Amino acid sequence: MKIKEPKNSSYVGQVVEIKTIVPLDNCDNIVHTIIMGNKVITSKETKIGDIGIYFPVECQLSEEYLKLNNLYNKPELNIDNTKKGYFDLNGRVRCQRLRSNPSEGLFMPLDSLSGLGIDIKELNIGDIFDELNNVPICSKYVIKKTQGTGMGNNTNSKVPKVSKLIDNQFKFHLDTAQLFRNTHRIHPNDLIQCSYKIHGTSCISSKLLVKRNLNWFERFFIYLRQYGE
Repeated sequence: MKIKEPKNSSYVGQVVEIKTIVPLDNCDNIVHTIIMGNKVITSKETKIGDIGIYFPVECQLSEEYLKLNNLYNKPELNIDNTKKGYFDLNGRVRCQRLRSNPSEGLFMPLDSLSGLGIDIKELNIGDIFDELNNVPICSKYVIKKTQGTGMGNNTNSKVPKVSKLIDNQFKFHLDTAQLFRNTHRIHPNDLIQCSYKIHGTSCISSKLLVKRNLNWFERFFIYLRQYGE
């Protein structure tokens, strides 16, 4: 089985091995496990050494995968109509809390892929994917834009903005690869910058080269520099 390169490496399923189990207070059926620095709630039946699939927050599970594993919250959409999951139609993996315990992602057993005609024996720890054997498994969740009806909310009336940024100078957080997937690239003598985004804030600043229209005298000086000699 050949695994295609994912469209977005930050929103993929990854084959992982459970290395940590943390009991939760007042919880008889669930425990915490730590996957790539994220606290993930899983069944108490999960043991250290178990191999499964981790889907990070803001992944969107495919219709095929949700239906096969009876994950829809509407039983009639599942293969087994007697079973009910907790995913709505959009299949979005959210950060949730169960009895005040956060779950930052979803851990699923490896055999959750078997019914899709996928040979799980060919998967190895560390493999990442958004589809297997041309069967979609997950993707980046994108909020659907709706056309507003009130004054000022009609998206069709807005003039599209032209970006002034020169390519490959700056990456927004949505386009930045996850740290825990790239720790192997950090070396002891590297200079790094750490920042922390506080919920409710959305300010970023950076000194960059930008695209702009030159004044006539700026174009004239460029002409002299090129052809003056």
